Amino acid sequence: DAPDETDGGGYKGALPTEADFVLAYATVPGYVSWRNSEYGSWFIKAFVDTMYEMASKEHLMDILVEVNRRVAEEFQSKGRNKQIPSP
Repeated sequence: DAPDETDGGGYKGALPTEADFVLAYATVPGYVSWRNSEYGSWFIKAFVDTMYEMASKEHLMDILVEVNRRVAEEFQSKGRNKQIPSP
């Protein structure tokens, strides 16, 4: 049996560099992200407020779920459009 190999120089016994990344998108692909002309992006507003309230006691992924809830429930454009983030 031949050992597994990679194109990138071999396995070093550690997790990939990207293993500790968290990506959070303001909306799902193919949709728009809304912003208020006074307060800015709905997503950033909800993210900052939620981090301020929960960062010392909650896991980041739980915080991002709460950000999703807040954006979905607390924000709406004048045309009644909604948005949902995607962590």
